[in-house]
Amino acid sequence: MKRLTAWEEGKAYYPECFEEPCLGMGCEEEICEFNVKVCETLARYEDTNLTPEQLIEIDRLYLEKCEEVNRLREKQMPEKPHKIITPPSGAVAVKCPACDETVAGAFHYCPYCGTRMPWGDEDE
Repeated sequence: MKRLTAWEEGKAYYPECFEEPCLGMGCEEEICEFNVKVCETLARYEDTNLTPEQLIEIDRLYLEKCEEVNRLREKQMPEKPHKIITPPSGAVAVKCPACDETVAGAFHYCPYCGTRMPWGDEDE
């Protein structure tokens, strides 16, 4: 949505009131676009039933969730294991590429950090 107001010296004003036909001298038209635009914009805002503080909190939470999704997405992109370990039992284990913990071959995800493990022919 296009911003209708601007701030100058701590006071809000409508920049279009300083253009033709008013030029900052007061409204010269019976149906002032300022009144219509401000009224419609305020009505749309009020229809949300949200306070400015709530909108700021929603924005903060959205950013937080986007960052979480990015972290989780990175964990789903497996890297090659650092080092394959063959314990005396003969079971296969690897070092997790993300946290460097030893992970048994039976796990599809590292039980310590959640990173997807690169098992399968396509990762060989």
